[in-house]
Amino acid sequence: MKNLLVLSYYFPPLGMSGVQRTLKFVKYLPQSGWQPIVVTPDHRGSYGHDRVLLDEIPGARIVRTFSLDPLYLSPRRTDPGAVNRHRGAIALASACFLPDNKVGWIPFAVAAGLAVARQTPIEAVYSTAPPYSSHLAGLLIARAIGRPLVVDYRDAWSQESPLSHLPTRTHQRIQRSLERLVSRKASLTIAINQEILDGLRSTAGESLPSSVVTHGYDPEDFEGPDPALPPRLFTIAYSGTFIGERDPCVLARAVADLRRRRPDLASMLRVEIAGAHRPQDIRAVDRLGAGDVFRFHSFLPHHQAVALARRADALWLVIGSGEGRTVSTGKLYEYLGAHRPILASIPGHCAAAAIVRETRTGVIVDPGDHRRLSAEIERLVVAKLTGRQAHRPDLRAVAGYDRRKIARRVAALLDELAGGPQR
Repeated sequence: MKNLLVLSYYFPPLGMSGVQRTLKFVKYLPQSGWQPIVVTPDHRGSYGHDRVLLDEIPGARIVRTFSLDPLYLSPRRTDPGAVNRHRGAIALASACFLPDNKVGWIPFAVAAGLAVARQTPIEAVYSTAPPYSSHLAGLLIARAIGRPLVVDYRDAWSQESPLSHLPTRTHQRIQRSLERLVSRKASLTIAINQEILDGLRSTAGESLPSSVVTHGYDPEDFEGPDPALPPRLFTIAYSGTFIGERDPCVLARAVADLRRRRPDLASMLRVEIAGAHRPQDIRAVDRLGAGDVFRFHSFLPHHQAVALARRADALWLVIGSGEGRTVSTGKLYEYLGAHRPILASIPGHCAAAAIVRETRTGVIVDPGDHRRLSAEIERLVVAKLTGRQAHRPDLRAVAGYDRRKIARRVAALLDELAGGPQR
């Protein structure tokens, strides 16, 4: 068994979609001869805790560290409302630190990683971002111990994305310089989609050693028979955070439009929203005349979010028109595992749209087009009432996003860097 040092700022018992990729690699890489050793902070200031996730990796070695970042000024647990009320301050804090406000974790991550390497032979170092401070810590450790570095991008760094708070040209230049440094020093760069890699090549050069390693879903999370769906109820579920351009307004307008055109069908609707939301989101839904249809929940642990998706007739996805081409949110891949039709209010040119088209798992509607969204909801409700199949996914394409297959691909890439599989 070869040892892989993993630097991951977000890791269970934190919940939310940002932890799933690394968690599943830690779960499945040992089946291909790689034993991850995780370095992560002892977290504070987060509202999304999900200790059940640790049950998936009972034998994992996890090294927890201190971190001198703004979250350590917060209580150990923070309610979602407080986070949303202070998002402006969080964005301002992010602009004051480079590469991000987790830069204070770097010395503690490096010290912990070097301590692990003194005790245990390490064949490769793996860092995942955001936060991008993880990559700087990984670079320092890999150079100190003379081992290959794999840098993983779940979101773009200096390119346009929901996380790219670059208020000035100076910020942009510095971030691109750091991105270029990491890319050129890393042995391999992986990213969740080609759009992110294309942007990295534009700063680091076309010869960048790189590979696309997508997000995915874990079939074990979806085991068991599908729940029976009530025949006279049509549930649309959304799991995720409302932030920036992402809000429930277009879906609320679609519901109100269907109520005006087909009140008989609209009376069957229920919309379940799970995740951090703002008071103005609830007020907007009420103002648009759909408050009686929507049910807002706070953060749900992963197994409950999966159960919500499986109880739904359709799953809604939203990405703002200004979020850039690189966005393919983690919830999309969980939606693939649920095998429910996806109503995607997303730009047609973004990475997420390409996945919906490839897998034929839903329809793509412009993020501002509530009338088209209303028509698609109507089509699905009528299909349910008449017993017709309105959803014909490409199951072979969907199976390509199985986390177990993706982990085997990562193991193969690591084997190439470390000189072949363990014998």
